[in-house]
Amino acid sequence: MMLKPNRGGICPAVIMSLSAFTMAASADLLLYYDFEDGNDAVIENQGSLATAGSLNAVSGAAETLFGEGAPTGASPTSALILNGKLGDLISTNLSAEALSFFKPAASGVQNDGRPSTYTASAWARVDEAMTGDHMIFGQVNAAAGGTGFIHDGFRGNRAHLGHYANDTTALSSIQTGQWVHVTYRVANGSRTIFVNGAKDNVPSAPGAGGLRNSSDIIIGASDGGVNRGFVGALDDLMVFDEALADNQIAYLANGGDPTTLPAPGHTLYTAQTGPGGTWNLYQ
Repeated sequence: MMLKPNRGGICPAVIMSLSAFTMAASADLLLYYDFEDGNDAVIENQGSLATAGSLNAVSGAAETLFGEGAPTGASPTSALILNGKLGDLISTNLSAEALSFFKPAASGVQNDGRPSTYTASAWARVDEAMTGDHMIFGQVNAAAGGTGFIHDGFRGNRAHLGHYANDTTALSSIQTGQWVHVTYRVANGSRTIFVNGAKDNVPSAPGAGGLRNSSDIIIGASDGGVNRGFVGALDDLMVFDEALADNQIAYLANGGDPTTLPAPGHTLYTAQTGPGGTWNLYQ
C-alpha cells in the first residue's frame, strides 16, 4: 500500500486505520436473485446464504410479475416486474446483519449501529416518471421517525443511497423505460454510487452512514408500511459482504458473472481531515 499526502506529515492514526479501506481479495456473494425461475412466489437465492426470498404480490398472481430481463445483464431471460403498490415486494428472509448492511456496536446495543461494509447492485428499469422515492433495498421495519433504516434505490430521477441523516444522491438523471446498472457501495461509511459501472456521486467522507436496526431486508420498497415502492423491472440483484473494487463493479455492469469476479484492482479513497491533514489512500 502506498500513501500520498496532500499536506502535513505522516499521521500514525491514519496509518493504523488503513485496514479499514482495504478491499477483500475475495468478496462473498451473499444474495443473488437472477429471477430466472419466474413462475412462483419463491425467489431462489443463488448466493452463499441460499435462503430463498418470498414474493408478496397483492396486485395479482405471482406468475404475472415476471418479464424480459436486462439485455446486457448476466441473466437476460427473465426479470421481476413491480408496480409500486404497497405490499408488492420480496421478503429476503435475511436480516440486515446477515447481509452485511448492519454492524452491531461493540456494546451489543442495536441502536448503536455502526457503519457497515457491503456492495449492493441490480439492473433496474424504472417504468414511470420518477418523482419521490422508488427504493430497491429496504427493511421490513423502519425506526421511529422514518430514520435509521436502509433505503437504496432512486430518489427523483437519480440513484440514491440512504441509511439515515446523511443520504447520498447520484449526479446524473436516469431515463424512464431504460435499463441501467446501479451499484451502492459502503466501505466503513464511505458511500459511493455507481451508474453503469462508473462513479456517479460526489465522494462521501468515511465514518458515517450506519444503520439503527437489523430488521430483515426487503426488495422493491424502503419499508413494509410506507408506499415508496419500486415501479419497473429488476434483474440480477445481488449483495456482497465486502466493498467491491471499481473494476469489479464495472465487470458486473458489463454483464459479468457475479460468481467469478476478477481480482480487485487499485481503488482510491480520500480519508477524513485529521492530524497531518487530508490523505489520499491507495490500495
